[in-house]
Amino acid sequence: MQTILEGVDLNSNGIFDELHLKTPVFFPNKGPHYAQVSLADPSGNLIETRGYDSNNLCGNCFESFESNVDGIMIFNTHQNGLFKLSYFERTITGKVNLNIPLWAKVEIPLFATKSLDSNHFEKGIELTGQISADGIDINENRLYEILRVKIGLKVLNSGYYGTKASIKDSSGRVVETVNSSYLLQSGINTLSLDFNGSKIFSSGINEPITVGDVQINFGAAILNIPTLFTTQTFNSDQFEIQSVFTGENTAQGIDNDRNGQYEVLRVSSQFMSTFDPPLPPPTSLTGNDEYHIRATLVDGKSNRLQVIEFNQRLEFGKNTINFDFSGANIVLAQAEGPYSVEQVNVEDPSGAGFEVSSLFTFNGFKSSQFELSPSLIYYSSFSMLISGDGDTLLEPGEIAYIYPILFNGDNVPLSDFFAKIISISTDAEILTDNAQYPTINPHNESRPYDPFIIKLKSDAVRNSNISIGFTFESNLFQSKTDGFMIPTN
Repeated sequence: MQTILEGVDLNSNGIFDELHLKTPVFFPNKGPHYAQVSLADPSGNLIETRGYDSNNLCGNCFESFESNVDGIMIFNTHQNGLFKLSYFERTITGKVNLNIPLWAKVEIPLFATKSLDSNHFEKGIELTGQISADGIDINENRLYEILRVKIGLKVLNSGYYGTKASIKDSSGRVVETVNSSYLLQSGINTLSLDFNGSKIFSSGINEPITVGDVQINFGAAILNIPTLFTTQTFNSDQFEIQSVFTGENTAQGIDNDRNGQYEVLRVSSQFMSTFDPPLPPPTSLTGNDEYHIRATLVDGKSNRLQVIEFNQRLEFGKNTINFDFSGANIVLAQAEGPYSVEQVNVEDPSGAGFEVSSLFTFNGFKSSQFELSPSLIYYSSFSMLISGDGDTLLEPGEIAYIYPILFNGDNVPLSDFFAKIISISTDAEILTDNAQYPTINPHNESRPYDPFIIKLKSDAVRNSNISIGFTFESNLFQSKTDGFMIPTN
């Protein structure tokens, strides 16, 4: 037996895809053995280590070990010279006890060498030389929303390739970095990288743009390019901010129950949108024309009072965005102004987004002007199950399981709500008078985990109505009272 180190050209293009290893492994004794074979580059850096197990029966004999090393790993060494193959083996020489073997270890520093040139192995990822940069005018107003950079790539394997790249001005200042993954097929591909025109507009650039810090990776294959190319000259005023707050902001308290105190602090901001997507057909409207918006309310001591998050459809041009913050949070925190709306994040339907660290700071409100109120939680309806003869009308002696349904009209999830029966007609008796609710998402309904349970008395008047009054509240809100009628048979 002899040791073999040879390149394997799987796709017959004259470049090796793998390095094939085949070597004899000597086992001096019978019984379980373990061998570990390692390949190092000419500088001694470890490239690959493979293990080999055998329950050797002959003793004082050789077995053949075979393995393949990905050619990309050889290419990435960027070295030309003697690549070293070494191994160590372990063999049982006895036992520490009945279950634990005692291993002896033999190391052989240099087992074989082979002169290899890393340039003869596949890179896995290569540039084709086709590179371009173009401004993209989506809304046809002669201003660019996107700088699109196209890169021709040749890849060995199909799959998702991680990609990162930056655009810079002539001083090396980074204007934007994009980081994503793309599905590429084996062979020639065109990789399109879209840079946000809003950031180029804000940079004030007036010169060619450098595309650099490019990294493309797929497993062991990595392509690093510090400077890819320099574009033609672009001026920042050729680009536009796709979406922007105009600076027109107002704040007002909302008193839904007209009791002189506010349940909601509403901040209204004017927002200019230049994103104008074509609407899908009404039968397949998916909501992909909505912006995703998040904002934080902060008090005068920089304490965060509430974070709200919601979707809103914005038309092309100027829009009003209402940020509705719960007055209950202001009351509970005893938070005083000036209040600020900060960390406003806006993501348009294409997925492009930006953040405004401080949108609006205002005075004119005190915590005493707000109240704990359930004004944005409403009783909607109820569902009911009846144990008895199976019909939908409650009859004397039957038990009703009643689920009052609440609606959250707020822009934030509300939790820890519970409801309690406070009154019921004399013809019925209460078996369970309280119900706990799960978190109710914004603009959604929810029924309680467990129902109210009542029983219609055996001597109840037939063909009448049972009246039930109840309250619902949470630790954030004062109780609110409502009720409903249940017909009987």
